[in-house]
Amino acid sequence: LSEFYDFAFFQTKGNIKDGLQVAINQLAQKALPEKWHYGSDQEDNGTHPILRNYLVQTFQRLRSEDIENETNPKWESKVRVSNDGKEAVFNTGLVDIIYEPIYAYFERNSRRNAQPWMFKAFVGSRDPFMQSLTRSFGANLPAPAHYYNDTCELVYDIKSSIGSTKWDHILNRCDRLPIEFLEDNVTNFDFSKPKTPEFYRQLAKCIIDNPRSFNRIKNRIEDAIDYAIKRVRWNFKTAIPIYYPGQQKISLLLPLSLLKEGKIDIALVLEATETGAYIAHTILSLQMAYVNARLITRPDSDWLTAETIAAKADLLDDVDD
Repeated sequence: LSEFYDFAFFQTKGNIKDGLQVAINQLAQKALPEKWHYGSDQEDNGTHPILRNYLVQTFQRLRSEDIENETNPKWESKVRVSNDGKEAVFNTGLVDIIYEPIYAYFERNSRRNAQPWMFKAFVGSRDPFMQSLTRSFGANLPAPAHYYNDTCELVYDIKSSIGSTKWDHILNRCDRLPIEFLEDNVTNFDFSKPKTPEFYRQLAKCIIDNPRSFNRIKNRIEDAIDYAIKRVRWNFKTAIPIYYPGQQKISLLLPLSLLKEGKIDIALVLEATETGAYIAHTILSLQMAYVNARLITRPDSDWLTAETIAAKADLLDDVDD
């Protein structure tokens, strides 16, 4: 989030004191209609948290692509500055109701000791600002963020298997596991204490150091993985592709039911390798899973939907490695 705020200043409006939120609200109105909040419509507080995460992470991806290719003379920058240095633009990756790209448009910020750019508008195909973009950038406007080179990366290979699982990595993120599941499978730990970060650090150490608890959790997760793979073989759409910022590559998500069959509790992140085998890299909460999946496209899934994910705090600072 700080990288986006360092790039541009967003003006506040009325009683909305968060300038970026003002811009997000504008984008939600302009983009092809989509559910940008978790849970039911009654739980919507109008902040569009999914869209906010999407826009910030998309910008970060565009900037990283530009940095990776800065020595390539043929590279056309994704976050592009006009020849006179007065305007900037990037492709949001979203489209309007006639499926034309929407661009984020900025002008040079004249204030001292401030961000170099000031947000001006999100521009669709039928906006008057499109003529301004044409005058400043021509017909070749920036391309959207790029995440994969081969569509095969987006599909689980049923001929492959999971070669290894990073158990310590997964268990050190036990705060993402249902607390009822942990209580059922961990012995010699006081679950009555407040659920603080220190609580989960101690719990993770208890699990890793206690072979009985470790094996009980490991066996239950392995059972859930086996069941998820059966689902993938029945319906390939069960495995959902995501852009995983921690690895800066495409990974796949598998749904894991730990407490009750049919109710998905967490998502397992699979990393493909050159040998064809997968590495079970980490687990994500369903909210984190949806945010990362949405960077590529709106998930077409029977288990990862915005409606079935409980509304929680914004995830921009929740980064996995």
